[in-house]
Amino acid sequence: MVSFNLRDPQYRLALQHRIEMQRQSSLATWIEPELLEAARVIYYTYYQVHKAVPWVPLGVVINARNRRGTLVFHFKPALLPRERFIPLEEIV
Repeated sequence: MVSFNLRDPQYRLALQHRIEMQRQSSLATWIEPELLEAARVIYYTYYQVHKAVPWVPLGVVINARNRRGTLVFHFKPALLPRERFIPLEEIV
């Protein structure tokens, strides 16, 4: 039986390594300029309307075909086949 104990130093180290690898791989992917521009429009429209809202989105999920998108406020969105997640660091 496999045990997932967060107090185990080897498990914590492996988990931190996995998270770091996922973060690096997601930041290293190339984003098409058209998708990036559409994501910026979506984000800045939200920002102009909701300046006083304290929630900061993690990024934008955008459909690569029709350029429609939505802001994401929770970790690890579930993506449909034609959707791409663009992190806020790439938008701003």
